[in-house]
Amino acid sequence: MEKAKEKGDVISAWLPHGFLFLRLAYLRGWRNLYLDMYRKKEELYKLIDMLTEYYLEIIKIYKRNFPLIDVFYFGDDLGGDDRPLIKPSHFKEYIYPAYRKIFSEAKSGNSLIYLHTDGHVVELWDMLIEAGVDILNIQDKPNKLENIEKLKGKIAINLDINRTLLARGNPSEVKSYIIEVIKQFKNPKGGFMIYAEIHPPANIETIEELAKTLMENIWL
Repeated sequence: MEKAKEKGDVISAWLPHGFLFLRLAYLRGWRNLYLDMYRKKEELYKLIDMLTEYYLEIIKIYKRNFPLIDVFYFGDDLGGDDRPLIKPSHFKEYIYPAYRKIFSEAKSGNSLIYLHTDGHVVELWDMLIEAGVDILNIQDKPNKLENIEKLKGKIAINLDINRTLLARGNPSEVKSYIIEVIKQFKNPKGGFMIYAEIHPPANIETIEELAKTLMENIWL
């Protein structure tokens, strides 16, 4: 962060991935967590409060040492292949209030909130915006482009490109898809980014075509 400040780059503060919803699953186990939610266990509310206070303190420490943070990065995978991992009503009851408190503290110094979340989160993203998220990193495949397009103008999108396509598609398929996505979301006002994560068995030709297509088409 000191080096970024010296160079005039964006100053970013990162919190652990899986900071709240996944942390609850790690601590309680999936079955117990879902039962706690359905039964409205008092201990679950206490656990969420403890985690919330923990992250609020981390943010305060960041801000004491680096008062001009541009972006706080959070990660919490909320979705499965075709639906959220948590009922929207349970998200509203248990996760949303904590998100709102945590993001509010981070934004109090005029910082932006970046949230990475894997999986299908269509039913949750209005609440994410209400909670204070400014930049949403979501996957195209489970959320579908026609749904994600509805977010244009509401929030900055960092689109995680279909990893199966990048790993197994041929260069022409990747090129066509990237061009389609850019045409659909490109906006002179900004608010759109592309995230491309490469995994085996992707070949070098596909990777080269991806990089070339992005360089030729991403600029306004």
